[in-house]
Amino acid sequence: MSNVDLTSKIAAAKLALNTVLLEGGDTSKHRASLRALEGEQQKLDAAVVAQEAAQRVAKEAAARLINEDAARLLEARNNRIAAIATRFAIPSNA
Repeated sequence: MSNVDLTSKIAAAKLALNTVLLEGGDTSKHRASLRALEGEQQKLDAAVVAQEAAQRVAKEAAARLINEDAARLLEARNNRIAAIATRFAIPSNA
């Protein structure tokens, strides 16, 4: 069930409960229904939070891999530059 559907059902359940309260009728069914819908809303909210956390972890892992690869490339570049500099260095006559 989508969040919009659930929100509208919760609003309708609250309206029905308030109507029964104003009429002085038995509210136990309406309260149970409202609690069930609110429980579903909490589950849906928890699922959204968990999904966002998983996406954040995946993005952080990807960023960490990119940073590690960039560091490795920089180290390889510096090693090549050092090798070339050593190879073509002018020897000192001491």
